[in-house]
Amino acid sequence: MRYFFLLLFFFNAIFLNIYAQNVPTHKPFSLDIGAGYAFQQSGSPGGIIYINPGYAISERFRAGVQFGLAGYCETFMTSSMLTLDYYLVNNPGFRISAGGGYGYYTFSYLLPGTEPPEMTQGYWTTGNRGGNIRIGIEWHHLNVRLAYHFAPDLYESNSYIGEPTVTTMYKGNYLGLTLGILIGGGKNKTKN
Repeated sequence: MRYFFLLLFFFNAIFLNIYAQNVPTHKPFSLDIGAGYAFQQSGSPGGIIYINPGYAISERFRAGVQFGLAGYCETFMTSSMLTLDYYLVNNPGFRISAGGGYGYYTFSYLLPGTEPPEMTQGYWTTGNRGGNIRIGIEWHHLNVRLAYHFAPDLYESNSYIGEPTVTTMYKGNYLGLTLGILIGGGKNKTKN
């Protein structure tokens, strides 16, 4: 019986030592909300907003689902994707991450009407799979993220009687620079 208690004490000490070394320093659930600028290869810059709920799989990996909207003068794009981030630097108040996502993009172009000019005549839309790669810096509950989105292009064809068909292509790829607020996912409190 004495050996049983010695073995029990020994394995308990090993378990507590392993657990103490692997106590997570950050809470697992988080919600990232942000806005910023979207830059296309051609055309004027626009705006972007997103929401990204996530769960920390481990201290270094965070998986999530991101929903976003990017808008320009006459075009806008919605996206929904699965994301995965890896933390290169994982200090309690300062973290640097790199990651990406894969999902579905919908690209729409508003067709201007003729009378009155403010009215729209309709819109063209296309949807396809796409993704992004991104890097980010988190400082306490603020983050800055730079992401390049690989999104589908939109082709618009116009034909008039007696004239050749004119096809216009709108590029879908864009670069996003955002500032966000991280709700949850903060540093765990240590008990003394």
